Amino acid sequence: MKKVVFESVGNTLLFVLMGLVFMFPFSRYEGGVAADGFSLSVHLSPFLAVFVAFLVLYPIARAVFVRRSGLDASTRDNLELAADDERELQITGRALRTAYRVLMTCLIVGLGVLAAAQFLSATFLGDATAVYRTAVAIIAATLVAASVSYCIRWCLEYRR
Repeated sequence: MKKVVFESVGNTLLFVLMGLVFMFPFSRYEGGVAADGFSLSVHLSPFLAVFVAFLVLYPIARAVFVRRSGLDASTRDNLELAADDERELQITGRALRTAYRVLMTCLIVGLGVLAAAQFLSATFLGDATAVYRTAVAIIAATLVAASVSYCIRWCLEYRR
């Protein structure tokens, strides 16, 4: 059960950070270098720095977790889908069905929210950035919901 929780928490953090990076790609944090005839200005989001740090640290943490847990898994294996026996295969199947249902429901609701955001933005705001951010938030929230629902269902089924 630890492997599923570990991988699901990692995926959830990845989806949240990725959503924030795409929603707010630039910010007021700037850095610049100037020399004779040359100038370089960099605008970075603090979310991008956290995202890159996560991309570097998570595989290391995952490798340590796999090694300490004594799991037979390579760094390319999906820990949450790995099954040690028939019971875990059945649990994984049930959890995947739940995650699929949540995913489809969130996508249908998300399309409605996106359509409403497009309508309201075009009618009142005239700001395309709001629709873009809404779309990214919907995608990230959908991925988080599917991952969390998979983890919860897997853990509940495992405890039965």
